[in-house]
Amino acid sequence: MNYKDQFASITGELAAGKPAARVTVKEFLSWFGAQRRGYEIVRRIRSALRRSGLATEPDFESAFIDSEITFRLSANLSSPKPSSATAIEPISGSLTISAGSPTVAAPQSDPTYRISKLKAANTKPVFIAPTASLGEAATIMLTNHFSQLPVMTSERDVKGVISWQSIGTRLSMGKGTTFVKDLMDSAQEIRAESSLFQAIPMIVEHQYVLVRGTENRITGILTSSDLNIQFQQLAEPFLQLGEIENQVRQIIGEKLSLAELAAARDPSDHARAIESVSDLSFVHQVS
Repeated sequence: MNYKDQFASITGELAAGKPAARVTVKEFLSWFGAQRRGYEIVRRIRSALRRSGLATEPDFESAFIDSEITFRLSANLSSPKPSSATAIEPISGSLTISAGSPTVAAPQSDPTYRISKLKAANTKPVFIAPTASLGEAATIMLTNHFSQLPVMTSERDVKGVISWQSIGTRLSMGKGTTFVKDLMDSAQEIRAESSLFQAIPMIVEHQYVLVRGTENRITGILTSSDLNIQFQQLAEPFLQLGEIENQVRQIIGEKLSLAELAAARDPSDHARAIESVSDLSFVHQVS
């Protein structure tokens, strides 16, 4: 079933007062033949939602890929009723509006890389009660290779965080207590909708940050290790492209003469001096 049939079914159910359907972001993307949320596919999906008068909660672009989203009817996003002089057709995932038709505002994409997209921010953390013993806390931390452990009484109520540093500091000061509540530090928190770059200084300083979700629950914990993995995933494609470009340049430089390189220069860029392959750039020409 394609997205048009899915949307028609969902709209009918919502209009009839039935509970909204719940699907994972990954499944939702598959309706459009996509696996990732690139700029073009996001633009296409937002246009489709707008035309169908639907919205997702939470927003499909900022939600974790394996988390669930639901749908609601949205008067603000409902599609305008075209007149006989208006032609609106989806072409390559975009809206084409004929001359003389009313202007339709383009759906807005969120360019911010939000914490809510990260797996660690959507993995409920192991926590311990403030009345637990030091031995219990140490056992959990050693077993799971944790450097810190949230101290909580429920998913919403955070009392602090116990860590090897907080334990060592208290014990070195001669505090002979064995209860977690006497060995913990205050907790560092950030909202799930915050930018990843807002979390970086907190993680650098405290080695972790707790993530509080839209329902005020603690939905995950980000650590220095998570940050390293995330930046590897974000940076690796660009670094690989750089390596590929350098290798291509090396091959070209070994095979072509300076005269042949100069002949490959863009004719409109006659002022560019060609002394090596490094003086040429890769371009994508659109006719």
